[in-house]
Amino acid sequence: MIRRILPKGRAPHICVVGAGMAGMRCAQVLSDKGMKVTVFEGRDRLDAAKGPNWIHGTDHNPFIDLAEETDTTTFSVPEKSALFDEFGHPLPEDKAAQYSEVVWGMISDAFKYSNEHSASIPQTRSLRDYLEERVKDKGLTKAEERIVLQMAEMWGAFVGDPLERQSLKFFWLEECIEGENLFVASTYKSILSHIATTTLAHTTVHLSTKVMTIESLPPSPPTSPNPSVRVTTSTGTIHIFDEVIMTAPLGYLKRNLSTFVPPLPPRLTSAIANISYGRLEKVYITFPHAFWDSPPSSSSTPNGDLCPIYLTSHRLAFAATMPPPQTSPAQAAHAVSYGQVIEYIQDRIYLASYTHPPDEATPFPYPRATSRSPQKRSSKSQRGPTPAPVSTGPKVHPPVYFTIDDSLLYNAFHADFGPLHIGHLYRFAVTLHDYLGDPANEGRGVVFWSMADSRSRANAACLLACYMVLIQGWAPHLALAPIAQADPPLMPFRDAGYSQADYVLNVQDVVYGVWKAKEEGLCGLRDFSLEEYERFERVDMGDFNWLTPQFLAFASPQHPPIAPIPTSSPLYATLPTTLAAVKSSSLPQPFKNVLCHFSSRNIGLVVRLNSELYCPSYFTALGINHLDMIFDDGTCPPLALVKKFIKLAHETITTKHKAIAVHCKAGLGRTGCLIGAYLIYRHGFTANEIIAFMRFMRPGMVAPSANGGGKTA
Repeated sequence: MIRRILPKGRAPHICVVGAGMAGMRCAQVLSDKGMKVTVFEGRDRLDAAKGPNWIHGTDHNPFIDLAEETDTTTFSVPEKSALFDEFGHPLPEDKAAQYSEVVWGMISDAFKYSNEHSASIPQTRSLRDYLEERVKDKGLTKAEERIVLQMAEMWGAFVGDPLERQSLKFFWLEECIEGENLFVASTYKSILSHIATTTLAHTTVHLSTKVMTIESLPPSPPTSPNPSVRVTTSTGTIHIFDEVIMTAPLGYLKRNLSTFVPPLPPRLTSAIANISYGRLEKVYITFPHAFWDSPPSSSSTPNGDLCPIYLTSHRLAFAATMPPPQTSPAQAAHAVSYGQVIEYIQDRIYLASYTHPPDEATPFPYPRATSRSPQKRSSKSQRGPTPAPVSTGPKVHPPVYFTIDDSLLYNAFHADFGPLHIGHLYRFAVTLHDYLGDPANEGRGVVFWSMADSRSRANAACLLACYMVLIQGWAPHLALAPIAQADPPLMPFRDAGYSQADYVLNVQDVVYGVWKAKEEGLCGLRDFSLEEYERFERVDMGDFNWLTPQFLAFASPQHPPIAPIPTSSPLYATLPTTLAAVKSSSLPQPFKNVLCHFSSRNIGLVVRLNSELYCPSYFTALGINHLDMIFDDGTCPPLALVKKFIKLAHETITTKHKAIAVHCKAGLGRTGCLIGAYLIYRHGFTANEIIAFMRFMRPGMVAPSANGGGKTA
């Protein structure tokens, strides 16, 4: 990392080891910033990787632009594939699809289970242990269970480690660049040549020149703040550089640790020895912006810094890596706001994001305002934010800061990250009110802050705006006004899929959806039970949520047998018909919770949208009607089915005064589609508003369509 001060006027001289894609791009960026760059490559060509390559993810991936500029041949690989059992026999498509749904469902369940029970899960328990236990509850034969577990091994191959090596305690779903994966049929050659065209004009490149030693030299004289690096090559030449950047492959580092003098510290050599191609245990770092590409005229340029272009927020992160004896202009700073500090209520509530946790020394842009006459408002619904004060008065007390980043976490299904749900809002409101009501905070502003990454900023802004609407009674446009010009703009929310998102929701959709539900009497916190919400949303407790007072969404129970039991059958008499009988039965606990809750909460109809995974007679024995309206996952339901559901739901709610429980496999996609259709019909939501509101009540609601044509709602 470049981090020293050079004599005025001298350009830093940087050595880049490796002339592959990373090395040449690095050389280009450095030379564009006015640095002198020398590149060493051991082979006789720029790109060491001559074979075919991949571009993983097409969404905001600069390689796509480079591929188009250079007419590089790429194509999508068909996602449909044939599956064979261990004897080489092809599996029928319907069976393969069924088993695949079971596999991905169990992996998704494992992720959720790991997040909820991480503290109590033994470190020795693997993902395979969990899958072997769960597959027994899927109503499959022993042969089918074996096939499903064999298919699950494909997950291990996908992420780079077998299932038995993946920890259930720390299980995490991979976060990828969104979009499809493209096969680069013509290799990276044209792309690298394009990059090298401009790079070679300002950079010295030595091919067929291996680096033999990289030796860190002490400052000369000792009082100088500028140590240097001596590089010896296979040609016998010696070069002196200010810094060396290593872009050689991991395999090179493993074989050539003796290149470094003095030896690399154990923390680095241990990492190099343990990390390998295809291994899962890796860490990557992302930045909100490519701060190294800032324009040379940037006002944040510090005089005398070796690397002239750093944004303030990133200089903080950079300074944190420096040993204590060194100094940097950034080290004197504390937590710098990323974007604006937004005022919601004058002198009281603020929203901000920071690159590091703020403290009392953190600069705060709002001085204590002088008192002003209260503004008249036309109605209670028009209460909203006050404009930022224009005052030169002294700030009497520093504000108090709090965040929910480390306490109220969103359990992602795949690539989704929010919005946070109503349970999060409830806990947030309690925390905020504790800060506001604390006598020690009288006369102090309260800053609700998040980390500076795009996801945290969006969730924090959305949560505070929903709080203003749902609890403080603000009109939605007033709750959104302070964040309307947020800079950088707030990241939109996406669905719970893992492919490229083609339909997003913004914070405005969520706020207006919550406000509409509040106005229609569908959502409020007066009768909300946080304990019940957090208990029953868990997979092992039933996996269900009330969306409105009339609709409950839940995941399909799974318990054999699955065929209906005729009322004339002797078996029907053995079914539990009371709450006490349900509780004393041998049914799985999630199914027990579903039956008990439904029976005690006036649910008169259960609608099943997926293939059978349980016997409906368990519901009918308790006096709850059950109806199948099955359609394929990832598809839009037929219009006739939608009309039938709306008519039936309207009759059940308005005439019979009963609530309705709807489920598909996970209780998200198909379930949200039909419930959303009725709520649009009955209450006049827009599509975006109802999707956003349902995800606020039950994360993941409404899934992407299987053919990429938007949502299934």
